[in-house]
Amino acid sequence: RDLLTGGRQGGAGAVLGGGGGGSLAGAAQNVIATEGAASAKGGIAGLGVRGSGPLTGGGEGSSRGIAGIGTAGRLGGGSRGYGGGVGLGSQKGHAVVALEVPQIEGALAPEVIKKVIDANRRQIQACYEEALQRQPELAGRVVVGWEIGGDGHVTTARVRESSLQSRPVEQCMLRHIRTWRFPAPAGGGSVQVNYPFVFRAS
Repeated sequence: RDLLTGGRQGGAGAVLGGGGGGSLAGAAQNVIATEGAASAKGGIAGLGVRGSGPLTGGGEGSSRGIAGIGTAGRLGGGSRGYGGGVGLGSQKGHAVVALEVPQIEGALAPEVIKKVIDANRRQIQACYEEALQRQPELAGRVVVGWEIGGDGHVTTARVRESSLQSRPVEQCMLRHIRTWRFPAPAGGGSVQVNYPFVFRAS
């Protein structure tokens, strides 16, 4: 009991950092609390290392954290909070697919066609993202022309212009566009669409 509480020779208080407040909690605070005198009331305030022994290092009890993981900041109840450090590393850019003004001939409004494209844009983005894994600097503009038949199905699709210079992306785009379904044009006629897609990593 004397060894743990301080007793005649200081006990655990002497081992754990000295300055004993007559209790194990008080002695422990001098090692693993943030700052202040050791006492039974203070308890274990935090995880910052404090004290003057060879294993404690002295100071206030703050932590620089692990670089790139975002744990820097006070861990013992300070006002700076948790994760005020570097964060989870630098985030790589993501693929951006923008649409330019299309050319449309036929009885479907541009907003109707764009609505279908927006619903399927993730397919086009996936084509580009896959290519970015191999070519991080890949960027450019692709104009795809397709025909919408009287029942709303895409009957033909081909690349009309491209500065992207990536056949895998272009073929992937065509493969998806041929599966898209549009509203049936008024009067059952066909619709010709030339739609520019702009690709960049941001």
